[in-house]
Amino acid sequence: MTFGDFMRVLMLLLMGVLGFMLGGSDGPDAEYVRLDHERFNQGVWRISVSSRPYMLVDLVKEYRLVGMDRSALISLLGEPDSYHQSSNISPAYHLNTERVCDVVLPLDHLTGKVDKVQISPQGCI
Repeated sequence: MTFGDFMRVLMLLLMGVLGFMLGGSDGPDAEYVRLDHERFNQGVWRISVSSRPYMLVDLVKEYRLVGMDRSALISLLGEPDSYHQSSNISPAYHLNTERVCDVVLPLDHLTGKVDKVQISPQGCI
């Protein structure tokens, strides 16, 4: 790694941290996310909606969302962006900035645990 490469990585890391500290937008952290954009990163998930589709596969593979209760889900992903229209208890996380595509995690009404992982509407990503 050359000194120039080192400085670039350091600058991108600082921009990502600064974006996180300032409440995040898709601006400062966007280039940082591209370096390793497919791995689930809790901090990036919470501040960069545009990065979520890239992390979704890793999220589903690495974390057993099905069977997870509401508090564990919120601990991992943060507060839901909204609740799915069909039910007030199904947390939804936006997968793009237009908010037309969500990952919905329906909770079983008896157990209170995630039943399945679904993308709504189907085929939106």
